[in-house]
Amino acid sequence: MSNCRKRALQDVLEALEEETEQNNIKEGAHLRLSGLLQRAFNNLDESKDRHVAEYLTQQMITWPHTIEFLTTELSNTLARDPNFLTGLVIAKRATSATRTIDNRWWDDLMGGLLETSVLDLDDEYSALRHDLFRLAEFCNQCSDAWDYLRNRLDYMDAPQPYKIFPCGPPGSELNRAADSEPDDDEEGPDVWRMLTRMPRFIGWLLWPNSGCTIHGYTEEEEARLKQFAWFHGAGEISEYRDHGWLRALGLRGWPDVRVCQKCCVYANMTFAQAYEFVKDKTTEELAQVRTADLLTLV
Repeated sequence: MSNCRKRALQDVLEALEEETEQNNIKEGAHLRLSGLLQRAFNNLDESKDRHVAEYLTQQMITWPHTIEFLTTELSNTLARDPNFLTGLVIAKRATSATRTIDNRWWDDLMGGLLETSVLDLDDEYSALRHDLFRLAEFCNQCSDAWDYLRNRLDYMDAPQPYKIFPCGPPGSELNRAADSEPDDDEEGPDVWRMLTRMPRFIGWLLWPNSGCTIHGYTEEEEARLKQFAWFHGAGEISEYRDHGWLRALGLRGWPDVRVCQKCCVYANMTFAQAYEFVKDKTTEELAQVRTADLLTLV
């Protein structure tokens, strides 16, 4: 039906052009009418997508696991779109008088979004990296999602993080543009793109299965990961960090973060140096650290 309507609108547009060329329609009227017709033409596709999104939202409010049964086209273009998933969570909350979502619903959703079969592909975990990269943006928009994504990775008994997200040679982290899209990269996003998009992912990289699984990185690689996650997570956007981010970096709390920030800005320290500066100080001692004192360390 929509193709017939498109053809009809296209015919009207062409007729309008012909009438304008024959001076039967004034230029101002032509511009207004063609603009309205073009908008109607474009809205046919938008309307179709909107109806599909509305249907899937209603379906997954009740059966979130069914997201794994969608066609490949819908799965890639809509179901894993962070905006759609955030809208789904909002719609689900609206069905509860307390605006809460039970753990079972979250677990079923993550099970549909991240299937265990992705671990069986002979692709060196490329598909898994792609899935996690897309879900990272959803976690940024919906802060509750990250805890359940971590739970899903633990449930899947995912391989050691260094196998999924190797660090690469020293300096490889310097070549990554902020939040660049890896769609043209068959290997998928690397660990630096992942941490750029979601710095708190460091909490799973260095503490998989709540620390029960050894992450597998060398000491040098661990230091590089911490430096990168610190740089991208210590800014003003609080969603980029959480207690998992703190724990992975070895920080005790936000007083440590604030003083480390000062050390890096005013004393030009690396994160490792800033951490050594704060790790043994009490809360009272941290409160007494002055910018002027740090400037003398440069």
